[in-house]
Amino acid sequence: MEPKKQAFLTGCALLFSLAIPTLGYVYLGSLVAFLFLLGYLGGFLLWMLIPAKTPYASLRIPYWSTLLAFLFLHKVEENVTTFFEVLSNKIPAFLFRKLRLY
Repeated sequence: MEPKKQAFLTGCALLFSLAIPTLGYVYLGSLVAFLFLLGYLGGFLLWMLIPAKTPYASLRIPYWSTLLAFLFLHKVEENVTTFFEVLSNKIPAFLFRKLRLY
């Protein structure tokens, strides 16, 4: 890959890794933002520090099967633990009025 393109993609990945925790802070508070930051920035740092020499073709099936299993199990876990109900109780009422979510 060209160095300019690689630098651009790395910059976009870093921006995304910081934007999600920032949005988490704005909408859900500092605890959620910290949890998001651990995952997104931690993943970014691992991606930068550990070189990948395995071709994508050999990882495609394990990657997609793991991702689909995670999405399914994560939704089940959110429903069983009433995650969104508990989280919505943590959002201050003024934020609902400000965002017109009432």
